[in-house]
Amino acid sequence: MNVSIQLLTNLLLMKKALLLICFLFTLSLGNAQDGVLLELEHNPANVMEPNKDNSDVIAETMVKNTGIGDLETTWTRTSVEIPDGWITYVCDLNNCYPPNTFTSKFTLAASQSGTFSCHVNPNGICGSGVIKIDFAESDALKQEGIFNFTVCTTANGDIETQSIGLFPNPTSGTFQIETTNVELGRIDIYNVLGRKVQSYDGSNRFFDISNEAMGIYLVQMVGIDNAVIKTMRVSKVNP
Repeated sequence: MNVSIQLLTNLLLMKKALLLICFLFTLSLGNAQDGVLLELEHNPANVMEPNKDNSDVIAETMVKNTGIGDLETTWTRTSVEIPDGWITYVCDLNNCYPPNTFTSKFTLAASQSGTFSCHVNPNGICGSGVIKIDFAESDALKQEGIFNFTVCTTANGDIETQSIGLFPNPTSGTFQIETTNVELGRIDIYNVLGRKVQSYDGSNRFFDISNEAMGIYLVQMVGIDNAVIKTMRVSKVNP
């Protein structure tokens, strides 16, 4: 009799334990579904190309499904700010889409990851641009991917650009530009994230980046016709 009671008690305890495990699993699954399941590995994605002609510049992010089931995601492309003449398009895990396609869908299996890329063809036009990709898992679950581009070209010819010099390089803060028979409209300085940190009138020849962080900067020299004449790198080091 005591053995039967003990056995029944053990069975009831096991049943309660199983019910508790099922409850906790269901609760955790519900919480997972309430959260964002798509993970973006590189966000923002930053690309800087100092010399680029008409070929693509590509910024990539890795997308991953962190859930336990298939995940369908809708992406939507928006050009926040890009130079006139740039051509942009997207490649998701399934296809590369033409420039006039601004939204589509892809599906990730559980724990699957893949590359999502944003492409810019600058058409020989130097500048900086920002492209935003909205990833929507549902009406309520959305996140934003940012792709920053800085592209500079030297399409105006080697003869003209050889008459421009920048020194000292590296510099601890100040540098100067020397030109021969070249008239500049302005000089723009960009950091490695593609953000313009300073801009000068073309008549300036001495420049001060001592208040900027150490690293590489792009010095873009623009002619009076607003065309980029030359872009040069300058390295900022400790004094």
